[in-house]
Amino acid sequence: MSSAAESAQGHALAKFFEHTAVPLSGSGGILAIRSTTAAGLTGFDPGRILCLQTNRTHADALERAGFRVVTEVSGAFALCLIEATRDRDENLHHIALGWSLLAPDGRLVLSAANALGGESLARRIRESGLTVDTVYSKAKCRVVCVTRTADGVAAGPPPEWLALGDYRELPRTGLVAGPGVFSAHTVDPGSRLLCEALDTPLVGRGADFGAGYGALSHHVLARSAGIRMLDLYESEWKALAAAKINLAPWQSRVELGYRWTDITLTAPDRGYDWIIMNPPFHSGTAAEPALGQRFIHAAANSLDSRGTLWMVANRHLPYETVLGTRFKQVADLGQSAGYKVYRAAHPVSDRTALRSSRPPPRRVRHRSG
Repeated sequence: MSSAAESAQGHALAKFFEHTAVPLSGSGGILAIRSTTAAGLTGFDPGRILCLQTNRTHADALERAGFRVVTEVSGAFALCLIEATRDRDENLHHIALGWSLLAPDGRLVLSAANALGGESLARRIRESGLTVDTVYSKAKCRVVCVTRTADGVAAGPPPEWLALGDYRELPRTGLVAGPGVFSAHTVDPGSRLLCEALDTPLVGRGADFGAGYGALSHHVLARSAGIRMLDLYESEWKALAAAKINLAPWQSRVELGYRWTDITLTAPDRGYDWIIMNPPFHSGTAAEPALGQRFIHAAANSLDSRGTLWMVANRHLPYETVLGTRFKQVADLGQSAGYKVYRAAHPVSDRTALRSSRPPPRRVRHRSG
C-alpha cells in the first residue's frame, strides 16, 4: 500500500509530463526507480519501461499493471524517473545511480513529496553542480529534471552519493545494513528488548516475520544450537540481502530460507515450532495498527498447534485482543522504553477464533398464555 505522499509523487510526475516537453534521446529505454504505482508512468509505452523496485508489495502491483520489475539494474537509459522514499541517503544514492545509467543526452526526473524531503532534495541537486533544466511544483511535491549532456561537460552528482547505497556496519553488533531498510543505523529499541526476553535457547523449526536485516535471527542463532531451520520473511529485498550477509556464519549448520514476500498477504502454512517478530505499524508515514494485527494472524496460521510466538510491539498498540483470540496462552513479559514483549502459545484456527469472538446468542423467553 502506498502512502499519501508516495501516491502524490506519481501524480506529480504525470502532471509534469503533461505540461513539460521532455525529449528522449534515440530509442533507449526508461528506468523507473522506486515507483509505487503506475500513476507516474502513464503516457509511456509499458514495454519500454523497466522498474527498479525492491519492496515486494509495490513490485507486485507494478507487475500486475504490466511492467517489468527488477531488484538490480544495469545498462543505459534515455530517461530515468525517480520517486523519493523516506530515507535521505537512499534518495541521494538513487539520484547518483540513475545518473550513472543515463545514455548521452539522457534525462533524469525526480519527484519528491515535500513530506519526504522534496524541497531539501531539490536544493541538494542544485548545490551539487548538476545542470537543472526544470523545477516543477505540484500536489505538494517537487519535480526536478536534469540532463546528462552528450559532450560530458555537465557535472555529475558527488561520487559519495553513489557510495551511500553500500552496506555499513552497525557498531558493536556484528551486523550490516544499508539505506532503505528499517533502523539502518542501529538496532531499534523494540528488537533489543525482545532479544533480552529471548534468554532461553530455541529449538527446531522457526521463522522470523518482518525479519529486516536479520537482527532477531542473528540473536537467536548465536544462542541456540538446537535450531534446525529458520525462514526469514521480509518484503524489502535490500533488507533480506543484508540478512544473508549477517547470517552467513550459520549457513552450513542451519537450513536458512530467505523469503521475499509480504507476510500479511502470503502467510505460509508450515507448522513452525516458534516465530519471532517485531511487526511494523506504519504504512508510509501513517500509523496503521491493523498491519501488526495481520502479522499476528499470519503467525497464528503458520505455527504448529503447540507452537510459540515471541513478539515485541509499541505498548500503546491494540494487540492484546487479537492475541487473546488467536492463542490459548498469552503472557506479558515486560515493557520498557515504550515497548512491550509478548509470548503467545498454542494458536487456535481462524474458525475457532471467529466462533469464540462472537457474542453469545440472545436468549428469548416465551411467555405461556
